[in-house]
Amino acid sequence: MEILLEMGKINRSLHRDSEIVKHWIVSPPTYPQEFRSKKLVLWKTASNEGGVPFVTCLVWKDGRVAFEDVWLGDVWCDQKLNAVVEVA
Repeated sequence: MEILLEMGKINRSLHRDSEIVKHWIVSPPTYPQEFRSKKLVLWKTASNEGGVPFVTCLVWKDGRVAFEDVWLGDVWCDQKLNAVVEVA
């Protein structure tokens, strides 16, 4: 995450209020097939409350797109992530 901050890309990453994210939430069939088996990281939602780093991800559950908060300590070990840094 630090490299994204240094490069200034965090401000161009997806977040809960991104138009495309809102669209995927209300129209699940438009959610890209290649993301459905992964967690799509919304880097702009990253927080470090109480010294514990969390980020919100989009996940495909039961035919819909949902938000899931993920502890970054776990993410890099065994979870499938897909990070989209910029959306045109």
